[in-house]
Amino acid sequence: MYRSYVGGDPDGKFLRDGFLDNLTSWGLVVNSFGDLEGVYLEHLRKEMGHTRVWAVGPVKPIEQSGPTTRGGPSSVSADSITSWLDKCDDNKVVYVCFGSLAVLRNDQMEALALGLERSGGSFVWSIKEPTHVEGGYGRVPHGFEDRVAGRGLVIKGWAPQVLILNHRAVGAFLTHCGWNLVLESVTSGVPILAWPMGADQFINATLLEQLKDDDRAERQRAKQLAALRATVDGGSSVKDVESLIAHLVALGAAICK
Repeated sequence: MYRSYVGGDPDGKFLRDGFLDNLTSWGLVVNSFGDLEGVYLEHLRKEMGHTRVWAVGPVKPIEQSGPTTRGGPSSVSADSITSWLDKCDDNKVVYVCFGSLAVLRNDQMEALALGLERSGGSFVWSIKEPTHVEGGYGRVPHGFEDRVAGRGLVIKGWAPQVLILNHRAVGAFLTHCGWNLVLESVTSGVPILAWPMGADQFINATLLEQLKDDDRAERQRAKQLAALRATVDGGSSVKDVESLIAHLVALGAAICK
C-alpha cells in the first residue's frame, strides 16, 4: 500500500502519512504475539532503534452487548446460527467470510456459490452488504439459497464470527486473511483456506502457510495453544502489557516533573 502511493491521491496520502508517522512514534502497540511474529517484532525494534514495541494480542473482541449487535444487524440470529450448527457433525462445516470491507465481484460470487453447491458439504457463508462500491458486487446467485437449503446457511449482514469459529462443527475457514480474522481463526484452532485480495492479506497468508509434510490439524492446534499461552499470567502478551503500563507511568511521571 505504501509503495503504490500516487501523488495527488488523498486516500493514498492519508495511508502513506500514517505509515511514516508510525516510524516516528514513541512506541508501537500491535495486535499480535511473540510466538506468531517474533522475527517481525524484532525487526520493528531494530528499525525504530528502541525496544518500545509491544505485542499485546490476540486482542479479543468485546461482546458484552451481544454477538449480533457488535457490528450491525443480521439476517440470522445468533441463537438460530447455533441451533443450525448444533445439528452438524464435528469439523464438517466450512465458514466463509471476507470481513467488513472486502466484497466479491458478482462473477466471483457466482463461482464461489457454484463451488459450495457442487461440493455437497455443509457451510456457513457470511455476506456483507457492498456499501463502498458501485453495482456489480455482492449479489447472491438467484435460487442458490433454495438449492443448498439444509446444508448451507447464508447470513446477510453481520455474523457472530467468534461464536461460529468456536463451534465444534466448524472445521475450516475460507477468508481473505484480514488480520483480525486471522487472529480469530488462530485462537479458535480453525485452519484457514486463504483467498487474499489486497493490502497486508498476501503477507498474512504467507505467514500462515503450512509446510507440505506438516499435519495441518496438529499445526493449527499448536498455533492455538501458543496464542492462548500468550494471554495468560506470565505469557508474552501479558508481560508486554505490563511493560507498556510501566513505561507509560514512567513517561507520565517525567512529564509532570
